[in-house]
Amino acid sequence: MSLLSQKYIKVQYSITIGALIFLCIVVLFNSNPPLFDEILFVRNMDLFKEYGLSRRFLTEMYDQAPGPLYQIVHSLAEPLTGIKTPQIRLLNFGLFLFVIVNTYLILRNCFGWLENKYLLALNLVCVPVVWQVAGMALTEMPAMFLATSSFLILSIIIRRLPRVDALSIGLAFFGGICLGGAILGRTPYLMLVVALLVLVYNPLADKTHRSTLPVGIAAIFLVCSLCICLPVFFVWKGLVPPHQATISQGGLKIWHGVLAFAYSGIIALLVSPRWFKINSKVVFLLLILTVVFFILNLFWWEVKYYPFYYFLAGILPRVFMIIYPYLISPILMTFASYFSWNLGLHMLEHRNNAYYQLIAASLILVLVTCINIKHLFSSRYVAQAVPFLVVLVADKDDVGMFKLVRILIGVAIGYISLQTYLNPSS
Repeated sequence: MSLLSQKYIKVQYSITIGALIFLCIVVLFNSNPPLFDEILFVRNMDLFKEYGLSRRFLTEMYDQAPGPLYQIVHSLAEPLTGIKTPQIRLLNFGLFLFVIVNTYLILRNCFGWLENKYLLALNLVCVPVVWQVAGMALTEMPAMFLATSSFLILSIIIRRLPRVDALSIGLAFFGGICLGGAILGRTPYLMLVVALLVLVYNPLADKTHRSTLPVGIAAIFLVCSLCICLPVFFVWKGLVPPHQATISQGGLKIWHGVLAFAYSGIIALLVSPRWFKINSKVVFLLLILTVVFFILNLFWWEVKYYPFYYFLAGILPRVFMIIYPYLISPILMTFASYFSWNLGLHMLEHRNNAYYQLIAASLILVLVTCINIKHLFSSRYVAQAVPFLVVLVADKDDVGMFKLVRILIGVAIGYISLQTYLNPSS
């Protein structure tokens, strides 16, 4: 490695660690009372204190689609936080640090050939959508911590293979509990149960690599996870609390799935643009696909999307702004398709790496659940899949000035986004 590369690595460490310290300071010195969804989750804390993890609590939870993990975690931490701001937000920041550690350990266990694994894990801090869930007392971060913990435990089990002993069984038991807890925090993580089947049978792999995890260990993992979450779903008579059931009614929103994959593609481009396959032929095909999507959208689909509309309306011609909502949607459709195509290519490239297939399947399945979001789409739904995405693009990471610029851009956007929530009047 050249001296210049080593210098860039040191600077990258400084920027990413400095960004974490900065995020901590932003949270620490913002004592605004609970805002936005924080209000809803904190309000249900009183119900939890009164009834505990009982049928009455589970059926009377109000304005909260996620399960009771939030109340369990914050109840345990109450002696330290007092259920007050900024302490409850600092708890989420602390869990974010553990998610970074888990990501590093996963990379070390299953992608040991990669260099600078600490830096690869620190890529999480330059993902803008993570700042909201790391800097506010929302439901995503406790679930992300448990989900990454369960996958870390899986990586330890896989690393110990072919040895299967009492320790492996105990790890499978504990990993299943972590995954079940993650599902109680964010229901989309239920799809990880399906993704785990890739370790039992990987259809993309060569015959000698089709099965990685012994069926018995996988069964322990899956049964333990389901034993944690299924009783709650049974009480709810569904995947959401009864009071949320009416909000969750309606048909599937394919557009929300497109947004989830497009946002993930933008994140991958920010973190590691070399992960994308690009040449003149690909560019031409993407332009053609965009034109086709634009025509279909203009005359049939009529999907409108308005990012930065009022800002651009002040500087761009009015004629352009008429078609602008119809133009952005096809561009995002194209980018979602481009990201999906690249993901498929990399899955084929790593067809015999069972853990890569597991992470890829997990990412895909969590993003697909966004089509079931009946209300407004939020980048927070993508944030819960970001650790998987960061692991997938890690082998194409780069070091240099362009990387430093991308980190600064990601941190700046993340900070601005967080500030719009923490200081809505500013």
